[in-house]
Amino acid sequence: MGLPETIAIGIDTLQDLFGAFSDQVMGRGIDNYDVSKLRNIDCWMFPEDRKSRFFLNPYEDHVCAGSDWVVWVILACIIHVLSWSGRWFIYEPLADARMKGKSPTWDHKACQKFSETMTCNVFFIISASLGCRVIWPKHWSTSSVAWTDNIDDWSLPGDYKFFYILYGARFTSDLISIFFENRPRGTFLLSFAHHVVTISLVLLTATANFTEFAGVVMFYFDWADPLLLSAKACRYMSLESDGLLNTISDRLFELFAVVFIFTRGVIYNFIVYVACRDGPQTPLGIGGKALLIILAFMQTYWIGLIIKAALIKKTTGKLEDIQNKEKKET
Repeated sequence: MGLPETIAIGIDTLQDLFGAFSDQVMGRGIDNYDVSKLRNIDCWMFPEDRKSRFFLNPYEDHVCAGSDWVVWVILACIIHVLSWSGRWFIYEPLADARMKGKSPTWDHKACQKFSETMTCNVFFIISASLGCRVIWPKHWSTSSVAWTDNIDDWSLPGDYKFFYILYGARFTSDLISIFFENRPRGTFLLSFAHHVVTISLVLLTATANFTEFAGVVMFYFDWADPLLLSAKACRYMSLESDGLLNTISDRLFELFAVVFIFTRGVIYNFIVYVACRDGPQTPLGIGGKALLIILAFMQTYWIGLIIKAALIKKTTGKLEDIQNKEKKET
């Protein structure tokens, strides 16, 4: 297959997957689904059940080979346009309208930080909400035994496949964005590493049929960040050091600390343990386990920063972004 044909198949696949995804999100199910509506039935293993598989290998002997990359790129471009459009035309104008001329510390850099925070927050909230509709109803979402039940079954529901690629596309867009954001060098490098590891995990787990483990990680990883990002947004928008928004920010940070430590320190480490114990022993599977462990070290580092920030807050009464503070000092 040539590139034009692959792109055409990818566009058809995107529409088919989005149809399955939107039906699941809206609660329409597949009971009365008409298979004839599929634009490319060759890319579905079990069309009547709306189950597909990943077609990331462009060299395999299949008409849909490599078509998932087209879906990935299109979604990443859409997310990127929405991300920067929101920053330029919504968050920055609204922030300037409230803060410009009213706060002595407000400048264009602070405005950009606020828009960056709000953009990330909105995407995390949307992703967490979609995860509740797509991942949580799956039978394996709450059972570690079920994470390896179908390790030899390469099929997966179309709605989940769309969410999977969407997740990777979102981090691809974020990875590009961090090159245009004003971050301290150390923070940039850590964020870059985190995004590269996450994207690599999405690709490796999809290729190694490690998808249940990755899906559970995706689900739990989205819940803590909106609390922290909302706390940051409140602090950026506060005109008074002891005002209501700062108080709300403090409470959100406290809640964030609890949720982050529970989801990233307890649940995630349990997922890594089960994955290392029961996951596939193929080279790709072992690579996926290694990336999960690397990500676990990153989460441990961030938990240390949270504890340090909480201790500083307790002794000084001030809540600071420890990561950015330390990187600036470095």
